[in-house]
Amino acid sequence: MDKGLKCRIRLFIAANGKILNSEIYESSGVEEFDNKALSSLKNIQSFPEPKVEIVSRLASGEVVLGFPL
Repeated sequence: MDKGLKCRIRLFIAANGKILNSEIYESSGVEEFDNKALSSLKNIQSFPEPKVEIVSRLASGEVVLGFPL
């Protein structure tokens, strides 16, 4: 694969730190690369429990990760 590929994934995170959902926010244009980025998140059991002040932002999908990290 071309090393220049990039995509961004939006995460929805619960108050306990678990990923509720993830979706492609900005595609690389290569479905295989995007799918690998999404599947890499399945290995994450959870993030640390977030501060109460940001729980609503996390649950609404304001977290966007860029791949490669």
